[in-house]
Amino acid sequence: MKRLLPLLAVGLLGLLASSAGAQTLPPVDECGEDFAAFRGQLLDILARRDAAALLEHVDAGIEFSFGGLGPGRDAFAESWGMDEPHTSGLWTELGQVLLLGCAPLGAEEVAAPALFARFPAEIDPFTGGVAEPGAWLYPGPGFEAEGADIAWQIVTESDGEGNGWRRVRLADGRSGYIEEGLLLTPVGYRAIFSRREGRWTLVAFIAGD
Repeated sequence: MKRLLPLLAVGLLGLLASSAGAQTLPPVDECGEDFAAFRGQLLDILARRDAAALLEHVDAGIEFSFGGLGPGRDAFAESWGMDEPHTSGLWTELGQVLLLGCAPLGAEEVAAPALFARFPAEIDPFTGGVAEPGAWLYPGPGFEAEGADIAWQIVTESDGEGNGWRRVRLADGRSGYIEEGLLLTPVGYRAIFSRREGRWTLVAFIAGD
């Protein structure tokens, strides 16, 4: 996911299908100008690694773990090591999520990345995902043969992976291998924001299901 930071060249809306049958799900921004302005402020806070400023936008009951941690702002800050902001991994993880678009979950709630809300319901989120930019489909687990660019295409996993490669199947019927780590999934990190009393608040930042 680290390869995505320079992206945010979004402009395609919704789930797209090409004439060849491939399904793609690029980042989309569907949350309006008000949230876009807030996101810009938040990205500036993340760039400065300003823990105090970020926590002002974190809900007191934030959900951040399916385990025994939290919920709550103090537990969230402790879990992400925000007392040592220069070494915390939160800035990178949350920043990458915010650069992958946004989709509404309701009248006053939105999710980033957009694929969390827009991923096809008929595909198992634990065995499917979206190929990142830079992902190429190869007939075997290696670079020996010619590959095909499958950026932003929706894929499902097939049997057989390892040694840095993952076998996948595309909606158009093709199957092959992509490099491990080049697949975004709906159960990866996502941020949920709620608009309360005229301001956006981070109410969840969590991965898994």
